[in-house]
Amino acid sequence: MNDIQIRPTQKFEAGIIRSVHESIAVETRMNIALNNEYVETLYCSPNDLDALGVGLLIATGQIGSGGPTPSVTVENGNCRVFWNRNATAEPPLPQEITLAASLLFDCRDTLLKTQRIHSATGGAHAAILCDIKSKQTVMGEDISRHNAFDKVVGRAVLQNMNLHSSLVLITGRITHSLARRAIYAGIPVLASLAVATSGGIEVSTNNGLTILGSLTADSFWIYYCSPLTQIIDL
Repeated sequence: MNDIQIRPTQKFEAGIIRSVHESIAVETRMNIALNNEYVETLYCSPNDLDALGVGLLIATGQIGSGGPTPSVTVENGNCRVFWNRNATAEPPLPQEITLAASLLFDCRDTLLKTQRIHSATGGAHAAILCDIKSKQTVMGEDISRHNAFDKVVGRAVLQNMNLHSSLVLITGRITHSLARRAIYAGIPVLASLAVATSGGIEVSTNNGLTILGSLTADSFWIYYCSPLTQIIDL
């Protein structure tokens, strides 16, 4: 994978400047189009670009999370997503979710162990999506926390996973924009190793999104818990 490069640099330490080689997270530009119409240009890590394109369109409400699976091509910095707007399925009704705390802790362990880019460079965010019922997971990593979220959403859709019974755990803050992405995608639970902001809490509360933060090996904050979500100690 070409998402990490080794570059010569200098390091100041203990009063001495010395030449070293450092692992750097690669940043690339990608154009996204939906049904051959330009949507936007973004900067990202050059991996899972098909998932990123699909996930961004879902997480920004431009295509639905139900209905047929989109098709996608990536070539020469261009991601083209094709989706039949006329075949949109009715969104599923909100469903009751029973979330075991142990599943959150397991997801945290998996996320920390699989952050390949961050481990090498210290310059990436990560996300993991887990179907609460089947326990199937997908993981994404990117220089942007929004992109990392979009990658796991897109990968889950491309693998025909059920977003509406899934949680997403991220490494970055739960801001208004991240919570809004989860709401558009139909994700019922959004958790983070970091904290939530006031905007993230407000939009989550108004839209029934359960948000959890400051996840450690044995604890987490419950900023808001939807009446449809039951958290149990297992």
